[in-house]
Formats: sequence, structure tokens, C-alpha cells
Amino acid sequence: METAFKKIHPHLPLFRISGNGKAIFYVPGKLLVLNPKEADILEEVLRAGVSREDEGQFHPNIIALLARAREAGKQWAALGEKPFSPECLTVYPSNDCNLDCRYCYTRKSSAAAQEGGNGVIDLQIVRAAARRVAGNCRKKGATFALVVHGGGEPTYHWSFLQQLYQTVRQIAADADVPFFSYIATNGIIKPAQARWLAAHFDVIGLSCDGPPDIQDRQRPTHNRRRTSEILAQAAAAIRQAGGHLEVRATVLPGTVHRLPESVAYFIHELGAAHIRIEPVYGDRAPVFMPVEAGWFVEHFLEAQQAALNAGCEVTISGVRLPEVHGPYCDVLRDTLRLTPGGTATSCFYEVDGDAAHIAENAIGRYDAPTGRFRIDAGKVAAARAKALALPEACRDCINIYHCARGCPDYCPLAADSSVAGGREHLNRFRCQMQVQLTLRWIARLAEQVG
Repeated sequence: METAFKKIHPHLPLFRISGNGKAIFYVPGKLLVLNPKEADILEEVLRAGVSREDEGQFHPNIIALLARAREAGKQWAALGEKPFSPECLTVYPSNDCNLDCRYCYTRKSSAAAQEGGNGVIDLQIVRAAARRVAGNCRKKGATFALVVHGGGEPTYHWSFLQQLYQTVRQIAADADVPFFSYIATNGIIKPAQARWLAAHFDVIGLSCDGPPDIQDRQRPTHNRRRTSEILAQAAAAIRQAGGHLEVRATVLPGTVHRLPESVAYFIHELGAAHIRIEPVYGDRAPVFMPVEAGWFVEHFLEAQQAALNAGCEVTISGVRLPEVHGPYCDVLRDTLRLTPGGTATSCFYEVDGDAAHIAENAIGRYDAPTGRFRIDAGKVAAARAKALALPEACRDCINIYHCARGCPDYCPLAADSSVAGGREHLNRFRCQMQVQLTLRWIARLAEQVG
């Protein structure tokens, strides 16, 4: 189905999408299907400008659409106005890893190695950050979320991981706040370790790129050994222990055509309850070209539908229609992210903890004399302003309020980035892919509502 969209309101994010004889009016998170004649009349009225008082004469469905458009704008503005009060603590224990994934963007941290012995984060810093997050959660009545992730494998230093978990869990308990935990792992672990993860973490995110031949080629060990069998054994142990297993898959241009097959493998062989698909980023592997956007979308949608038929959800992080969101910056998401060197950074892409390298995105650090974790409010505010500034090319886009832009290939916080220019500042593949995906999703929703 060929579709096209245009912004039809001078101030609000209200769009008209045409295709297959239908006229769809869309605002972030809500749509209305009209016949083309009705749509033409309404578009002419809206383009001319209507006062809030005159809008009261519209059909209730139109009033609701305009109300949602205004609410989306308010939610976007609120992302930059609310105090930065982290409810989630994300910890990168180290950059050590037992795999040599062909597209990995991390690098060893000299700062982490010096400060943490073997490149492992200082547990004293984790305690201070956890106490700060727990305090925020207690004041807001929120759940404390612990995420253990990283530019390395979180289970690599096994005893330290167990100590980290118990430490943070106890701090949340002392604050009398609910606790949620998530760990991302490459799954190259022993069955006993997998069972421990299942018993302690609410969700286990398993990194797997596809059936054995894809997994073994893209995610081998440092000595090029295959990993698919060990990963499958870990997944089985997690399931048998009653763990909740999700899969995150990185897709390369050479594997995108096998997405439906990969999703079937994740569901039926690994037992995934949810699947996150991400097109590759970084510079160690072939990346997608702009002309491949439609190709990616076709295979992604096929895989998404197959998963839906099997009772499993497939998502992508770059565009999430029900949610008003921007780039992945943690200053927009109430997340405190610790690198192995102990610095808090706003960017998931900065994993090495090297203070000189991440200075632009560093928003906090441990203050040894007081034993507290300090957050730089000025840097948080500056980062938010940059992250929320809309490039000119994005202001009339269907994804205006639910898109990660070109992140992480394009960083709105980078010192040499400009938000005043056009699409040359965005990654063209991600931009085109996310627009096409949104239009296809909206068309599907329109078919369901008639």
C-alpha cells in the first residue's frame, strides 16, 4: 500500500495520511479514518485556522483528536521541564567480555582498569548511586529499577555481579520501595548461572542474532568458537527455572531477509516472551544504506506478524507509537547510568568510563568526601535542551514526537551537532526506515478500526 503524509494544522502535530482510497487523520498515539470528501473539508477548515471556541462545534471524534494533539505537545514539553529524579539505576560493571561480536562498538577502558582493579566498577560508587535512586523512589512512590548491562558481559565477573545485585536489592529494601531487576547477557554462561539469574532477575534479556549459523558467525568467542549451543542451553535453564526471557537481536544487511526465520527460532527454540529487533549501528560491520529502508521494513513487519500469530511481541526501539519519546538520552528517561569508571553518563553508547572521552555526556560522579553521588543539574538541563531540540526537517514529520531521530548514529548532544539544519544531520537509513514503519503501522491500525 503506497502512502503519503502531510501536516495539516499550523500549530498542532496533526497529519493526514492518504493511501488505498482512505484518508487517515493522525496525531501521536491516535487516529481517525474518514472518507476522502469529509477529509478534504476538514483539512481545509483546519489549515485556515480555527479558534478553540469554534472547535466545540466539531464532531466529538475530531475534538478528541485535537485534544490528543495538544496533550502530545504538553508531554513533549514536560520531558524537559520535570526535575531529573532517576528511578532506574543502570550499571555497566565492566567492559570485559568473552565474545568478539563483529559489530561491537565498545573498547577497553584505561580509566576503569585503573580505578576498579580489573576494570570493574567500584561497589562503593554503586552503593552511593543506589541510595540516591532509592531516595527518589521513596519520595515518588515509584519502583526502583536495577538494570545490569554494559559494553561488556555483565556475568563475566560472576561473584561481583552477585554482590552488586544483593547490595542494590538491600538498599531498595531498606528504603521500603518496590524493586524490579533486569539483566542483559550474551548467554555464554553455565546452566547453574542461568538458573541463578532466573531466580533473582525479573527479566533476562538474552542477546542472540538468529539461528545457530547467524549466531555463530556474528557472535563468536575471541578464539572464534561457536556460541549457539551454549546459549541455547542457558535459555533452556532459564525457562526451566521459571525465568522471564526476552531476546534482543542485532540485524545486519546480510541477515535481514531471515528475520521471520530468526523470530521463529527465538520463540520456539529459545522460549522468548518478547523480542527486540535492532538494525546494526557502529562502524565495525556493514551498515544499512538509505535504499534498504523499505527492504528492512518489509522483513520486519513479516517477522512482527509471525510473532504476533505465535503470541509474542516484536518491537524496535527507534520508533514507539504509543509513547511520546525522543532520543535514547537518559536525561529524558529518569535513568542514572554508571560506566565502569564510576561516571554517570547520559548516553548508553559511552561505555568505557574514560572521563576524558565522555566529558560531553558526563552528568554525575561519586563524591568521596561526602560518600554521596552528585548529579550536575546544569549539565542535565543542557543535555535535555539539546536532546529535545527538533531539527527543522523533523518538525513536519509524522514521527515528530515518537522517534529517536538518528540516535545513536547521530547524537544531538555532540558538540559539533547542529539542530538547525536539514536531514544531512540525521542518519538517512534510520530516518526513512522509521517513517516507513510508522506509516505501515498506522495503515494496519486504520484497517482494524474500519
